[in-house]
Amino acid sequence: MSRSIPSIDFRLATSDDPEKRQQFVDEVGDALKDIGFFALTNHGIPRSL
Repeated sequence: MSRSIPSIDFRLATSDDPEKRQQFVDEVGDALKDIGFFALTNHGIPRSL
């Protein structure tokens, strides 16, 4: 069974929409429960760091 690393958009966490924030929480929880880690996108940290 092949699994891919979940990619989660940080913009969901900073949204004004409570449903999007809950989606972020759910996606993080699922990723940590199923895989143990995830890739966070749109976090604002430059790749050069």
